[in-house]
Amino acid sequence: MASTNKFWNGNISGVPGLFLSFASGTFRWGVRRISTFIYRHNFASCGKKCLFGIGDIFQYPGKISLGNNVSIADNVVFSSNNSNGFCKANDGVIINNLCQIDYSGGIEFGTNCCLSEMVLIETHSHGYDPHSPSQAAPLVIEDNVWIGTRAVILPQVARIGRGSIVAAGSIVTHSVPPNVIVGGNPARIIKQLDSIRGN
Repeated sequence: MASTNKFWNGNISGVPGLFLSFASGTFRWGVRRISTFIYRHNFASCGKKCLFGIGDIFQYPGKISLGNNVSIADNVVFSSNNSNGFCKANDGVIINNLCQIDYSGGIEFGTNCCLSEMVLIETHSHGYDPHSPSQAAPLVIEDNVWIGTRAVILPQVARIGRGSIVAAGSIVTHSVPPNVIVGGNPARIIKQLDSIRGN
């Protein structure tokens, strides 16, 4: 009973809603399995037990390499404005719904990184003229980094250090050292963590 309370009000009139929730969940489960089967063969490499969502977009998939146990949720966009960019996600990376990842300059995710919903990462810039040729810069996100909901990582950022946390809604304009929490606009260090997360 407790497991159905999440999707049912307990009244007979709510049974159609329970059924619809069950059918929708089953359909989404099936589509995710089919998407995973199709996508995994389109990348440069893809490890074991990876899972993909519904509505994901992967530009230049031959430039994307994934480790084991990588999970990419729904409506995630991987894009590059050139064919020279690359994206490497190591084991255990989790990317949640509606994230947008520009890998024009090249991006590497360390093991066990987590991106919450609607994170935006940019690795190219047009300076002060939107019509100028873009300038791309690489980004390394080290192991056990957690980037909060709606955080923005701008092209000036070269590295986010191991074990660090980017608070929700932050605008990151400079590299982040290891083992800190940063937050705000522009993001600054708001706390030093006592130990490296994930050890």
